[in-house]
Amino acid sequence: MPEEPKKLSGGASPPRALGDDETIDYITGQDVLKLTEAEKVRQHIARVLVHQYGINPDDMARDYAIEIPAGEGTRRSRKKVSIAVFEANKPHRLEYLRRIVITKPRPRTGRTVTKIRTHEQATKDIEELQSLMSVAGPQCHLGLWTDDIDLYFVERLKKDDEGRELRFEDRFRPLPNWPRGDDTAFDAARDASSLAEIRRADKYMLRFAFRRCHNYIHGNEGLPKDAAFWQFLYVLFAKIYDERMVREHGREPRFRIDIEDLVRTETTASGAQRRAGSPEVATRVKKLFEEVKDFYKKQGLFDNRDELTLSVPALTFIVGELAPYDLGTTDIDAKGVAYQELVGDNLRGDRGQYFTPNEAVKLVVDILDPQEDETVFDPCCGTGGFLRETLNHLLRKWQKAENGAFTNAQELARQMADYRRRLAAYADEHLFGADFD
Repeated sequence: MPEEPKKLSGGASPPRALGDDETIDYITGQDVLKLTEAEKVRQHIARVLVHQYGINPDDMARDYAIEIPAGEGTRRSRKKVSIAVFEANKPHRLEYLRRIVITKPRPRTGRTVTKIRTHEQATKDIEELQSLMSVAGPQCHLGLWTDDIDLYFVERLKKDDEGRELRFEDRFRPLPNWPRGDDTAFDAARDASSLAEIRRADKYMLRFAFRRCHNYIHGNEGLPKDAAFWQFLYVLFAKIYDERMVREHGREPRFRIDIEDLVRTETTASGAQRRAGSPEVATRVKKLFEEVKDFYKKQGLFDNRDELTLSVPALTFIVGELAPYDLGTTDIDAKGVAYQELVGDNLRGDRGQYFTPNEAVKLVVDILDPQEDETVFDPCCGTGGFLRETLNHLLRKWQKAENGAFTNAQELARQMADYRRRLAAYADEHLFGADFD
């Protein structure tokens, strides 16, 4: 039997220090848990549910038991889900269960880059999630499965293809992401880019998405790690450029993916199933990157060697990972941390390159306290950590001076557009970096 969680000391007793292998449960805020590999993943996801999806910890339960009815040759049993999410402000009972999360320990591969699961492996994992959603009842309409390397979102359908209500069968489909909170009105039939307005990326989830994209390229496209990195960077440029065109010129988003694109498969010569991808998605992304190269022509950032050569399945996969996130309203630090981890896992140390820890970078910049009329130069800038933190430092000062607390995503997006223009103007005049690579 698993060890029961301990409680934090209260009353007159002083709180005891946590052991190196212990953590405070993010859901209850008081249970002391043994920090196993499986628990690390669950605690990460619990934070994501709060910070990215806006779910109240009071509406969650850890290790919630669902009763499995007896079948032919089997007895009735109970199975625990890692995290259960209930309707807001309702008792933690089955009739109010809305979402379930299954977390697994991160697999030990001994390698920096791990291949994305095959279609057959993913199907097995998703079937475990769907079976629990089925016995939980029709009110449980969203599921998530993750092992810190792979991540699957699932929706339980309420209607069939003809719009008739499903009563006696369970049908599921993959989602690019979850809606926020208890948003039962979320229309998953729309393309993934419709989520961008409400999806400021959590650090963990953005890092997760970046890592999965790079792993897919490196593991499935046959590219060395540095070439895989640059191909991913080209797609990231296309994503950021598309967001800029949408905001500043009111264009329709092109860095998007429909639900149907995520489920396209094809049969190989051996009879196995694999992701087929969407030629339409791939064409849009390649066109966006051509526009990016033209946009930065005067700066000479790209030349004829910069070509986006990823396959249709790879481009479809990456768009599915990144489209739900609005990078424009995501904190500079979140993008920087995710980018630095991606570069760090794949490039650092090859030529004696090592990163200054983020906490040290922030401390140095806070001490220097650069002003808007002062110039900052980093002669060994690497991935630009000190330059990025300088922008972050200025942004925090501006927000504090202007009471930058925003009530909704639209207001935040408008204010961030003004901040981005100020930051760009500062960077053009006062921010410099140099590096031998």
